[in-house]
Order: sequence, then C-alpha cells, then structure tokens
Amino acid sequence: MNANQSIILKPPYRIPPVIRRLFTRCGSLILLFQRLPMVQFLFPEANIMGGASLANSFSLAITTVVGLGAYDSVAGQSQISERAPLVVLGKSPAGTSPTAANAINVPATVAGNLTFSFNWDPANHYSPVESWRCTTGGVAGTLPAGLSPANNPNTTTTVVAGTLITIAGTPTAVPGIYPVTITVYRSPNYDTADDFASQIFNICVLGFSVQPAATTTINSGQSATLSCTATGYPIKTTQHNVAPTVTYQWYQGLTGVTTTVAPGASTSASYITPNNLSGTTNYWVKVTSVLSTSTVSANSATAAVNVSSPPTVTVAPTATFSKTSPITFTLSFSQAVTGLLASGITVTNGTKGALSGSGTTYSMPVTPTTQGAVTCQVNAGAANGNLVSNNASVTYDSVAPTVTVAPTGTATMSTPITFTLTFSEPVTGLLASGITVTNGTKGMLTGSGTTYSLPVMPTAQGAVTCQVNATAAMDAAANPNTVSNNASITYDTPYSSWASGVAVGMRGPTQMPQNDGVTNLMKFACNLDVSKADVRTLIPGHGDKNGLPCASVVGGKLRMEFLRRKFVSATNPGVTYALEFSSDLGASSWSQQDVTTTPAGVSIDGTWERVVLDDPAPSGTKRFSRLMVIQSPSN
Repeated sequence: MNANQSIILKPPYRIPPVIRRLFTRCGSLILLFQRLPMVQFLFPEANIMGGASLANSFSLAITTVVGLGAYDSVAGQSQISERAPLVVLGKSPAGTSPTAANAINVPATVAGNLTFSFNWDPANHYSPVESWRCTTGGVAGTLPAGLSPANNPNTTTTVVAGTLITIAGTPTAVPGIYPVTITVYRSPNYDTADDFASQIFNICVLGFSVQPAATTTINSGQSATLSCTATGYPIKTTQHNVAPTVTYQWYQGLTGVTTTVAPGASTSASYITPNNLSGTTNYWVKVTSVLSTSTVSANSATAAVNVSSPPTVTVAPTATFSKTSPITFTLSFSQAVTGLLASGITVTNGTKGALSGSGTTYSMPVTPTTQGAVTCQVNAGAANGNLVSNNASVTYDSVAPTVTVAPTGTATMSTPITFTLTFSEPVTGLLASGITVTNGTKGMLTGSGTTYSLPVMPTAQGAVTCQVNATAAMDAAANPNTVSNNASITYDTPYSSWASGVAVGMRGPTQMPQNDGVTNLMKFACNLDVSKADVRTLIPGHGDKNGLPCASVVGGKLRMEFLRRKFVSATNPGVTYALEFSSDLGASSWSQQDVTTTPAGVSIDGTWERVVLDDPAPSGTKRFSRLMVIQSPSN
C-alpha cells in the first residue's frame, strides 16, 4: 500500500443499514510532509469516524505510512470510503479470536521510516480505551526491532475520541513477516473484565535475506552471475485477497543511483553481467512489492564485479628433440594457480605421467608412444580460468642415424673423386676427421643436414675407399651415427694424364717421340718408359711389370702373355685390349678377341696385372698372333 492510504478493517459480517448511512459523514485525510529526516504522520482533516452498532461497543481503524521520503508540500490526499467495526472480544457480546487468515498486511522496509497508527470508535461507546498492547506468544509475536511502543498499560487521562495511537520507528529487524496481535482495552492495565478488541497485523519488512555477492572476480571475457533473495513481501489474506506483485530491477552503479539500468535481461532475481567488462563495475538491484495500491521498495547492497586478467601459461621445451623417455614438460603460469589436474592437459603421441608442482610451476612427464612429435598443451580454464597455452612439441628420436657413401663399385679416370655422404636424417658435427679414406687425400668437406660431399685426390691408381666412422656426427636428439659402408672406386690414370710427361707436339697416341718403333699408346698400354727408347719384351712366366707382349708354344698351342691395366668396368678403361689370331698374315683372316677385362689376370700391383691366353685353334696348327690396343675413349 502506498503512503497516501489507510488500512481499513473489513467487516466479517453484514453491516446493518443504519451503519452504512453513517459512512457519508466521512471526510478526507491530508498527508503533510516536512523536509526533515523524521517519521511522517497521517493527520485527520475532520472527524471521519462513523457510528457503529451499539451491539459492537468497540472497534479499531488502522492507517499506515510506509517508507516515506522528504517532500516540500502536500503530496496528495485519500478519501476514506468506508469503515467497519472490528470483531469485538469481551463480555458483551462474545467475540472470536483473530486469525492469520484475516490478518492485515502492513508493508515496511528495513531501515525505512514506518508510522503504524490505529484508533477506536468512541462514538458508540460510553468511555474511551484506557490501555492497549501487542501481545506476545501464541500466533503473534512482538513488534519488529526498531518499532515502539509495544504496550500502553494505562492512560492517566481520557483519550480524545479519534486520536491516533501510533507505533513508529525504523525497522532494524532482518527482512521477513512479523505477525503481531494488537489488542485495545476499555479498562486500564489490560483488564479483560470490560470490553476489548484484537486484530492480527503482518508487519511485512521487505528486504534481502540473500544479498548479491559483495565482490565477484571474473576473467576478461567472462560473465558473472549476481543473485539475490528478497523476503518480507506481503502474503495473501482475506483482507487482501490477491497475491502481491514482486519485481526486480538491476542498475549499474552504486546502490540508490538509478541513472543507468543494467544492460541486458535485468528484471529477475539473478543477473548475468556482460562478457565485455574491461574493469571493476558496480551493480545493485531494487526489489518492489505491490499489493493493491501499496508499493514498497528495497535496495540491495552494492555488488562489485572485478575483472582480472586470466593467467597465461607457457609449456616448455618446444621445437626441440629428445632421445630420452619420458620427456618432461614444464608448465609455467603467469600467476599462482590451483586446481590444475592432468585431465586439463592434452598430450599427443604419449602417455601422461604424474603431474607435480604448485603455484606458478608444474611438471608433466610424458612417455612417448612412437618416434616423432610429442605435444603437450594446457587447456583453457584448466586452472583459475587460464588462457590456453602454446602447443609445445618435442620430437622423440631414439634411433641412431645411418649413412651411405656413394658411388661405389665403379671406375673413374677423373680426379678428384667426389664421394657423396647421405644420412638417414639431418646431422651436425661432421668433420673430415670423422671420415676414413685410403689411397687418397681428403679435400674440403661440404654440405649440411642429410647430404655432404668429400673430394678425394687419389694417391695412386687403384681402389680409393671412403667410409664415415661411427659417432662422426649426431642427429638433433644427440643420437650418434652408425658406421657407413666402405665405398670403393678404382682410379685408372687416363692416357691424357700419362702423356702429359711427353714433349709438347709428341703426345699423340700414334706418335713415337723416341723413334723406337713403339707408339705412345702402346707404351701406355704396356707400361713402357716414354722418356726413352723402350722396346723390351716380357719374359714368359717371369712376372715382369714392363714390356711388350710375348709369345710361346705350350702343348702345341700358341700362348700370348701381355700386361693389362686393371679396370673395374670395360666401359671406362681408357684403352681397349684385343688379341688377334690368324693362320696367315692376310688382312681378312684375323679373328679378334676383346681381352680388356677377360680373362682374369694375375695382379702385379694396384694398376697392373699379367694376362695369359692360349690360341683357341687346335694344336699343331701354324698360327700367328698380335695384340691390338685401341684408345677408348680418345683421351
């Protein structure tokens, strides 16, 4: 009910016609306000009390002023339209006790001014009320704390008819409904020997049994839920046969400041703040109870929502390699956190171990499942609303790198011989000292990652080998390499290199700088001395390493012996050897047999071997034989 109205007790019975006629004598009430922090009162403009049946010798009228502020002048007025007598208890006539069902609601608020006035109807009785009280015990309690007086046992003088008896003050009780029974007596000292009358009043102290949280801390980008519980709003009774309307309105700012309505859905007992708050923001809620024409409001305390930066977290190591298991990841938070569990951490290609640590630093061992990347990431919100961490990745590699040296099994006339070293994975730390070479001098090692090159200058003709030693290099996980294959290439000095020692102008393969009848090419093929006349011939079966081919007859067959340069492949020999046999010296009768690599020879050293071949013709036949040397390719 609002401040401009009176609570009028409704009759529990039919009013006689004579009583109804008296209602027309009712005047109006003028409500005056002062700009003072005082209780405001209702003052009667005139004698507004009508008559009552003589059979009901005593009755009670109620007016209330609830939660008023300070105003300058007349705020309004109300016209009383009817008044009815209370149920009268006592000797004449017998009455009934008041019940909660027909209690009258008196709205109020915690810390809000309240004037609760009642009077009686002396017009139809022979003497005024001389005492009154608020009863204790039973269905009614005492007045809420802050209201007084509770009792008036006696009056020393006669109370003037129509004078208000007032209970006033500022309720300090906790919000709630306080039912009290007020009884007025005709006699002093609450004497029930004479007539008395009672009525239950629900002093409804509106307020909050649960305030919004005084301080709530959220992370940037989050929302806070503020909740309250209002209590003390009126209940439905026979005097007010409707349920009250209770509404909420949230505001942004300090309590009592209604300049800014809280954005969004802000008219329920709970409020969800926006998720884009950038700093501390205050909120409060106003609850309003409306019963008939009575309106009472209560303000909550201020709720501060603090916005803090959520903790960040970095996982290390990352972008590294490891050959050990388990791999231990370190989780470093920007501020101390609690509640971190292994379930809040995502791991790939690994099994999580026991999480340890506290405050800002934690450790998580992870056992790799297979070779390759093992990742670890702290999920968002895993501890105190943290942001998601980086996705740290460590490559697990417990396999030693292998290395292959190429080429191998070929022959070459070129220098230097370049060997290519190919590793199974990138390595570092490889030096020429970690490579073993035979029959050659190592040049400058070049390359990186998986591929390196080493030039080798042969020391002599023959096999030149190259092998990468074990532990010569290591991969990113510090696994040392295993030993490589031993690559071997046969080096054969080409004709051009050999002829470089001959005088300029006399280096052609068919020239004879010593005029000894032996060409340069034949001397190259038979290991003769180019610097002087050299026409020596091999001695059969002797093991000479210099000389022209020789022939002998063994078992009736013609046998040829000659020197041959060693070659791995006939495709790159420098020279081609061919033995020719014939029964006569005619040009068309010679049969030729390539003996560049076959038959096998008897090794003399790394460059030379001695070859023996018998004429395939039947024994006893006159035969001729000769050795043909062909430059191939021409170099």
